[in-house]
Amino acid sequence: MASVDKIERELEYAKTQYDKCEEKLKEKEEKLKEKEEKLKKLMEGEKEDELREKEDELREKEDELRELKKNLRQEKYKKENEKHWWIEDMQELEMQKEKLEKQIEKQKEKLEEEVKELKVEKNELKVDMNELKTSKDRWELQMQKLQNTLMETTKTDALHTGYIEPGYRGELVARLLLMIAWDHATRDRDISPHLGNLGYSKEFVSRPIRVKEFLISLFGQENYDEHIQSFPQKLANGLLAFTHFIPVTYTPNQTQLRTLFIRFAAVICKRNQAGVDLIIPVLLDWDGSSPISVDSMSYFLIQVKNWSKVYDAHWPSSATSKLSREFVYKGKTTEENQNPYLSLYLQLGAPEPALDSFYIESFPAFNTKLQKKARLEAEKAGKAKAQYCLSGLGLDKILYRCLDKLSDDDISILKQLLCAWPDPLKLAKHENVKSLLRSMMPLVYEK
Repeated sequence: MASVDKIERELEYAKTQYDKCEEKLKEKEEKLKEKEEKLKKLMEGEKEDELREKEDELREKEDELRELKKNLRQEKYKKENEKHWWIEDMQELEMQKEKLEKQIEKQKEKLEEEVKELKVEKNELKVDMNELKTSKDRWELQMQKLQNTLMETTKTDALHTGYIEPGYRGELVARLLLMIAWDHATRDRDISPHLGNLGYSKEFVSRPIRVKEFLISLFGQENYDEHIQSFPQKLANGLLAFTHFIPVTYTPNQTQLRTLFIRFAAVICKRNQAGVDLIIPVLLDWDGSSPISVDSMSYFLIQVKNWSKVYDAHWPSSATSKLSREFVYKGKTTEENQNPYLSLYLQLGAPEPALDSFYIESFPAFNTKLQKKARLEAEKAGKAKAQYCLSGLGLDKILYRCLDKLSDDDISILKQLLCAWPDPLKLAKHENVKSLLRSMMPLVYEK
């Protein structure tokens, strides 16, 4: 019995302990539930935040996606437009290419025809050139024969028979000499393309040249450097323009000199002209942009002598004061131009060639009070040294370099022209007339 009670007490105690354990277990379960609820709530809150963040990120991604899609659509539209334009451009280029190919083909055909025509013309031109060359050779031969005939005729007939007066034979040779120098100076000068296109050649087109170029052509570079280059640049750079000489019956003034220059003419002075035989107009300080002014005109005053001595009887005044502006234009009140000018003294009969240059004041040979007064007035006005003098003595290649291309026979003919004399007997065809002429001039012809 005692054992049963003990067991019952133990059972009750165990039950009581069990109940306490159940209560504690329930309490722990309740606490666990509370913790689970708290944990659940905490986890739900964190997930919501993460979810929100994810949603925000998702929205941003969606916005970026929409923007990207928009850009892609725009780019696609742009590319499609560009493709469309490119296609149109390609089509247009293809059309232009076809047109150009057609044009090129036509041009090619046309050029082939022109080449054929040019070949035909070239062959014709070759034939023409050969004919022209043959004609040119014949023409040159005829011209040489004509020149020789002319020179020989001038020497034997014109002078000997009195057609050219003996007093002017030196001037004739001087004019020939000056024209040879002009031709030599202008021979290699080019002409403008316009005149060339019109069919002109440089042999038939005249253009003004510088005074310096003419003097170098006449006397040669070495003589120019030694005797002439000290002349003023204003005079050396002046323009000459003469292709022929014309005789005049007056002393040309500035206006007439301008007219002669425009005509490309030089002057054979009137009979008994004081001091000067030939005048060549010179234009100073002209650039071609304005009309030729009368005040820009100057000249070469040329005196020609044919003495067998070195100088003539009136030297040096014949090369200076009597070849000056004051002497040539004495009494001409309208001649007031004080531009520099050249006095050119050509003593063609001198036995030895020589070239001298000097200023007018080196030879104070004014012969009259009027000339001296004019000179003094010019010096007071600051116009001294306007006259520059140049003397050429003799007729030789050493002095006149323009004669280099002439043969010795040609120069011999020029020298013979200087000493040729008119023979009245050349005009007589019958012997009785010749006898009469001999009787009229008994000391001229040998009996």
